Amino acid sequence: MLLKAKIFVCSLILLVSAGNAQVNYLTLAGQRIDKKAGSFQVIADEHKISVLKNGQPVNSINLTGVKTFLSSPSGEKALVVNYSFRRAKENYTITYFLIDGENGLLRTDSVTGYYDMPNPLFTINENGIIGYCDPGSLILTIDNAGLKTDIRLFNDAPYEMERGVFISSDDELIYIAGNLKPVAFELKEDNLFLAVVDIRGKTINKVMLPYLSVESLNLTDGKINLIGYNFTPSFSLTKIILDNTLKILKTGE
Repeated sequence: MLLKAKIFVCSLILLVSAGNAQVNYLTLAGQRIDKKAGSFQVIADEHKISVLKNGQPVNSINLTGVKTFLSSPSGEKALVVNYSFRRAKENYTITYFLIDGENGLLRTDSVTGYYDMPNPLFTINENGIIGYCDPGSLILTIDNAGLKTDIRLFNDAPYEMERGVFISSDDELIYIAGNLKPVAFELKEDNLFLAVVDIRGKTINKVMLPYLSVESLNLTDGKINLIGYNFTPSFSLTKIILDNTLKILKTGE
């Protein structure tokens, strides 16, 4: 029961999971986002998104929902994502806003959020290319200036509610790491996957690692940094460093 509760809490935290400098900020009751995207200021709360320059409003969008903010590593591109959760047992709209550090709000798009299903997780790179992955189906969508391409990471993976996913990107690649099967004490097989998708060629390179799941994914100096965990013989965390070819360079506690 404790493990199930831990997985459920982790699934909620996944709304704000991202790698490297792409840190998301979740708006809760009474809180707000106040972040920079280049020369623009982005302010958002439960009911509104405002984009300002030199203290003056440039865009103001009234939109109720839970919001996240994430940026490219340099901070010149940013994404505000609004999850319009509903009290009724209905699907809802996830709206995302691309903000450029020089030109402000560039465009808006949306995707359907499904009731009682995992939410897609987003990433954005320096070129303003957006990626979002549905943890349940492991389908990655690459949104390049409105041209969307869907990529299924595992053709034979069943839909899974209890799957934790982290996503990050650089100029050329999108990185997704998570647990392929539900985390369980009795699971003895390699369960941590790392998939790297080429943004231009849409090719996939992936590897399975001998851990139950992943606690974090970060990109540093051209290296992929993971922290994987196991529960047997006791709970333990392991740092894994890989290059872009998914060759393991180093592991350690």
